Amino acid sequence: MPDQIEAFIILLFLLPGFVGLIVYEIVAEVPKRETFDKVVVAIAITVVASVLHGILGACYPYFGSPAGLEQVAAYAAAKDDAQAAANLAAARAIIAGLGWTTAIAAALGLVSAAFQNWGAMHGLLRLLGITRRTGAIDVWHQVFSRGEQCWVRLVYKNGTLLVGYAKYFAEDSKAMALYLADATWHVPQMPANQTDFTKIAPADITSYVEVEVKPGVLITRFDDVVAIEQIG
Repeated sequence: MPDQIEAFIILLFLLPGFVGLIVYEIVAEVPKRETFDKVVVAIAITVVASVLHGILGACYPYFGSPAGLEQVAAYAAAKDDAQAAANLAAARAIIAGLGWTTAIAAALGLVSAAFQNWGAMHGLLRLLGITRRTGAIDVWHQVFSRGEQCWVRLVYKNGTLLVGYAKYFAEDSKAMALYLADATWHVPQMPANQTDFTKIAPADITSYVEVEVKPGVLITRFDDVVAIEQIG
């Protein structure tokens, strides 16, 4: 029974942090964390949210104060109905405290995710010369997610071009996928003295046949793509 009570106390204490972490991971564009890292982050979010809740409660009594571990322990250790009834006020304080702390933790997760997606924190650190990291998952993520959607041109080995509006894209390069809206294929015309596309030099291509694809085209393989050019 004592072990169950301790586990219950720890779970309640970490609840705001895990809620904040869930909100963060839903919104933020970041690599997946290991379990241990999640627990550490949840503890950090809980502590920060509890401190902010304490400050908020001191300024505005309506918000109360964070649920104290002693309140949780007293309520969880109730041995009979009489004692449980006596702890009803403490239980209400716990619920109210956890509610406000959890709301603050969720807000922290949302704000932190926004700063992560905008690259604000790493941008400040780069400005101060502390780091050169961008905070993006990889170069693919950096190019497509840290700016406005744009028109791109895919250049294939055989000289074929695909131009379209980069509307959707995978979060990282491990599952490369790119959806181009209002896309147009530019297929090179075969020179009269050539029958093999692989032997055509770019300088020998003088004209293209245009094929429009609407509403768009989904690209999931990039084996034959030489470059992805941003053109506007």
